[in-house]
Amino acid sequence: MIDLAHIQVIAGRGGNGMVSFRREKFVPHGGPDGGDGGDGGDVIVRAGEGITTLAHFRHQRVYKADNGRPGESGHRHGANGKPLTLQVAVGTQLTDEDSGETWDLDTPGAQVVIAHLGEGGRGNARFSNSVRQAPNFAEKGMAGEDRKLRLELAADYLVRAAWLAYLKSKLLLPREAGTEDQPTGDELAARLAFRLKRLEAMRNAAAGLMTRKRLGRDIFARGMPEGVRTIRVRQYTAVIFDLLKAYAEQRRRTTKRVHVIPRRTVWSIKEARQRLEALIGTWTGQWVELEKYLEQYLSNPDVARTAVASSFGAALEMAREGLVEISQAEPFAPIYMRKREAGAEWQRVN
Repeated sequence: MIDLAHIQVIAGRGGNGMVSFRREKFVPHGGPDGGDGGDGGDVIVRAGEGITTLAHFRHQRVYKADNGRPGESGHRHGANGKPLTLQVAVGTQLTDEDSGETWDLDTPGAQVVIAHLGEGGRGNARFSNSVRQAPNFAEKGMAGEDRKLRLELAADYLVRAAWLAYLKSKLLLPREAGTEDQPTGDELAARLAFRLKRLEAMRNAAAGLMTRKRLGRDIFARGMPEGVRTIRVRQYTAVIFDLLKAYAEQRRRTTKRVHVIPRRTVWSIKEARQRLEALIGTWTGQWVELEKYLEQYLSNPDVARTAVASSFGAALEMAREGLVEISQAEPFAPIYMRKREAGAEWQRVN
């Protein structure tokens, strides 16, 4: 039986007052309208029926009531916090560990407000008067009571009281007829003493179980192996050169590069033909290498390739039209051409 518990109860804090001023159309002098904050909730302890232990206080030790809501504009009061009610077994004794004050809940339904609420703060509308017509401040909510309690269930007291009441009835009332087989007062007193001893032994055993040392936490078995713990240590061997190299590589990867393709001069077939026709007119009847016609353009590397390629295409068109003759001794050999005179026949060159 769990008949002893230590808990902390905290009443709800009051809500803060509101600092607000009325702002409406056609109301030039609205004035302050901040509302008051709501009150916090009380903490109430009540003796409930059907509860025989304090085991439900084992896992949770702190109990806190709801706080009050802050005030709002328009003189609206903040909502109050809900009270917190704790159910205990009948016969529980409450003791304030700081002040020593005690409360006994020995009847079903008995209750006590163990921690009183914190009041809400007043809004700025409460501080308005003829001298101070626009207060720009408000009160903060008050904190609720905070108590540390020791809960003790008086089980031995209840058992002793019940048995004493039964013994008094047996000793004071005369024995009824036909009750010779019932135990006498002395026998009942002996039974009461025996049961009280058993109850005391049970309490001592329960206290010993709760306070005994635990294996693996307080005591350890002989030869119990220790856990393996891995310790990781980072060790850096890089020198300043490696760091600079890594930094430069990272900068190279992340640096944005802009590649601009320069605009190149390109001859069209038409332009090359016009230049070629003008140049061929100065070399009549002679075989001349194609690049001889383009000497003035080959010195510029940006124009040399397009001049050769476009001029060769133009020369092929002019040969197809019968204006020039083209000759090449072997593949990749220089290309020769000459102007074809009017009425001349084609000459095959081997």
